[in-house]
Amino acid sequence: MNMERKLFSIKSFIMAGLALSLCLSAASAYDFGDDDEMDDEPEVSSPSFSVEAEDLNSLGALKEVSSGEYSFGTYPQSLKESDVDIDENEVLEAGGATYYLGSDGSWYLKVKAAPRGRYSFSDGTPILKGKVYYFKVEPIKWTRMAGSSVLVSNDILTAHRYAELLNGYEASEIREFLNGDFFTQAFTSDQRSKISVTEVDNSAESTSDTRRSWNGTGTNSYASNPTNDRVFLLSEAEVTNEDWGFKGCREDDDERMRYPTDYALAMGAYRKADKDTGWYWLRSPYYSQNDCYALAVTATGFAYNFGHVGDVSGGVAPAITISE
Repeated sequence: MNMERKLFSIKSFIMAGLALSLCLSAASAYDFGDDDEMDDEPEVSSPSFSVEAEDLNSLGALKEVSSGEYSFGTYPQSLKESDVDIDENEVLEAGGATYYLGSDGSWYLKVKAAPRGRYSFSDGTPILKGKVYYFKVEPIKWTRMAGSSVLVSNDILTAHRYAELLNGYEASEIREFLNGDFFTQAFTSDQRSKISVTEVDNSAESTSDTRRSWNGTGTNSYASNPTNDRVFLLSEAEVTNEDWGFKGCREDDDERMRYPTDYALAMGAYRKADKDTGWYWLRSPYYSQNDCYALAVTATGFAYNFGHVGDVSGGVAPAITISE
């Protein structure tokens, strides 16, 4: 009788241990830390819907939506809504990107998320590292700078490092990206014809506050030659241009603040918790320290800031010049 009782106790102990092990395994599967890898892609059924797909040339046509505010070109921005199905058999090539057709007639980009923090999308959904999401291709919103034909993106559209090591804009990775992959993905051939080639000032003077309230000598040993670009980043001088409605570089400025899109967050853009705004690169190299820092605008619109050129969380808020 004692032996039976002893065997029963051992068996109970083993079963309890197995149950605990299974519980711990299940719990670890729901650890949503920054280092989680969610490699399983969402299941894609075989949609039977038939919709008229949006024409990107019409969707991204140049339109003035309000005084000084425009929409032009298209880019992935908002997270797909849960009631939209994706047909991966219906595709559209845009530059080097592949878009898939949604049951709402919109096009979507498929991306494996790589957030740089514990962020949520605009609908409150947590962004899980390594998980696949679809982002709706939507018109890009721009603000026209007063007295000019320059349009500046209202949002941080993606994240990208400035360069691997050096802060010269002429040879930078971010300039190559803007005039290569971004340009061909964001604009159709017809839309590209409406974008002028801009002679971009990369002189030492362009890297200073226009009010000369900082770096008053206007010297910068890391300045570059002028470049001819279709798409570019603003300089320190441009983002402090009083004629364009901006404050000095050492002041917070709502006009300089930019919000990262859902897609930008998935690509690694930074977002400030209490404002939902992010920081973004300027093309200007920093004028001291060494050759691996570039200037940037903070989440509060403070323009006297800089980051290491290799920082992949740097936001991209591009600018273009439209043909009149």
